[in-house]
Amino acid sequence: MATGCSSEPPPPGRAGKPVTSLDEIAGSWDIARFERYTPTRLHGGIRRAFVEVGQKGLSYNIECNYSGNPAHIDSSGTLHDDDGELRTSTAMLCEPLKDRREGALFGFFGSKPTVRWMENGRLQMSNGRTQLILERPVQRRLANLVPPRELAGRWVPQMATQLHEGNGYSGSGFHQPALVVITPHSLGYSGCGGARFTFRYTQDGRMADVVEQGRAECGSDSPSATLLKIVRDNPLVERDASGLALTAGDLVVNLESEAEVRRRSAPVTPPSGGPQAEAAPPLSPTTPPPPPPAARQDR
Repeated sequence: MATGCSSEPPPPGRAGKPVTSLDEIAGSWDIARFERYTPTRLHGGIRRAFVEVGQKGLSYNIECNYSGNPAHIDSSGTLHDDDGELRTSTAMLCEPLKDRREGALFGFFGSKPTVRWMENGRLQMSNGRTQLILERPVQRRLANLVPPRELAGRWVPQMATQLHEGNGYSGSGFHQPALVVITPHSLGYSGCGGARFTFRYTQDGRMADVVEQGRAECGSDSPSATLLKIVRDNPLVERDASGLALTAGDLVVNLESEAEVRRRSAPVTPPSGGPQAEAAPPLSPTTPPPPPPAARQDR
């Protein structure tokens, strides 16, 4: 999603060789695996597990918080902290398991891991006990393609988001109940007075040759208008932590299955048979993760 990253693999024969400078691997990377954990690439349509490599250091995220530190790589391929173990970080509360996982990742970058090329342009960082595997976002997206059988269904739009450089974003939720109904060759949206599109679904996960049946209109700044714009622009489709993400350029809408939204919103009966707990509002939007520190000034 971020700009300025290369999707090209390193020159042939480099697999297994050490990386000797940050410049050699500059740009955006997605976390493909950390220890035995394989994270979801997107959450709410936003890159959730990544490492950004700049000329003077790293920034990274895997769960709730964003962190980073100045660093350099020496000629042997070892990553070193600069300025001791100084790290900047957000301070969001996290569930215990997620808190331990992100703490382990943050500490990993201070453990002097070695950095080596792998096949297909991937990176391996290892301190002898723990491994971190990174892939360019374009490669990682291809690992999260949605087959046609998973694409078809009834979906509730959650957030309409605009992506900004440096993993920043801004957007708003869909507060009016509406449905997106997808078949192998069509998409219908119940908002904006009703809209229907036909498309051809490609092997690389894109709705191509989109044709709108009629013309639905919404308020120009509404989340629904963003959804229609994305669909009209032949969007990419990708798995999201809660369902699907439709992306066109710097715009993204994430969809959650109607069944999951209704399950989450259903009343819960206490085991004692007492009064039912109050249900959450039906079709309520989910909350995305916080933006990285640098992006908060833009919101």
